[in-house]
Amino acid sequence: MNKYIQDWLDAIEYMNNDNTYKLAWGRAILENVYTLNHIEENNVITFDAVAHKMVKYYWNQTFFFNLRQGSNIKKKPIIVQQVDLLIDKYKELTGSSIPIWFDKAEEELTKEQDFYKSVLKKCARKLKDDVSWRFMNVNKETKNLYVLNKEYLYISINKEQVLLLKEYGFVLSQLLNYKWAQLLEKFNNAPRITSKVKGISDNQIRRNNLTKYKNILLENMNKPIDFYTGKELQPDDISVDHVIPWSFMYSDDIWNLVLTSKSNHIPSKEVIEQLNQRNKELVETINNSKYKEELNIAIAHSYVDQFYLSMKL
Repeated sequence: MNKYIQDWLDAIEYMNNDNTYKLAWGRAILENVYTLNHIEENNVITFDAVAHKMVKYYWNQTFFFNLRQGSNIKKKPIIVQQVDLLIDKYKELTGSSIPIWFDKAEEELTKEQDFYKSVLKKCARKLKDDVSWRFMNVNKETKNLYVLNKEYLYISINKEQVLLLKEYGFVLSQLLNYKWAQLLEKFNNAPRITSKVKGISDNQIRRNNLTKYKNILLENMNKPIDFYTGKELQPDDISVDHVIPWSFMYSDDIWNLVLTSKSNHIPSKEVIEQLNQRNKELVETINNSKYKEELNIAIAHSYVDQFYLSMKL
């Protein structure tokens, strides 16, 4: 293994964290390196460019998945605080609280250029004070991963190093994702954290078509009934809803899916009890062996109650 790549591996493997800054910083550097089209003898990556990537990561993890990024519950990391301000600004500008992917939200945010740029600048300055130099410290040794210029807020990476990072970038990114997910599991009770971390740089969240679940649920009902209201549904107003929000579960599980009208619902304890009862009834009537097994496992392990409590923490 090349020594430079080994130094990167050591920096990722042995870093001490009480929040996810170092992991986000490393991932942002790799993404910026990957997008370099013209490789020079010395290649500059500004703190602004790194901060932009990190804001994107934290926006997607916070807005969609509500993942906490540090051990201190009462005081969020500074960059996460700034992302929260951006999310609040987006809600104010659009009048909507529906989570949106950062790449799509940015167009709206740039309408408030001064505010948006001030957030990025504050994030960049935080990188100067903290993570930019700490990332290279491994067991009291400083690894030469890049040349740091704290005065002008950039790092530089030479041509040979860039080529190596492009070659081994996938492996390094996977290790960063793994360590990031491990750390988040200490701060959160949410399911499928690994998948959520991996997906924060995608252009969009890909949600599955729920038509098959709609048909299965309809097959086990005499007539289409709204799960929440008990009223009969019209054929053109039937929707499949995740009782425990999809953004928390990040999956489609039949024990968490119900028929309702096309609107959003926030589950209460009464709704959770109702879902438990529905599942006990559904498992007795459903013919599909795969979904019958899923329902039996969910009932046996109290998935509905467990995930509902985790969501509320």
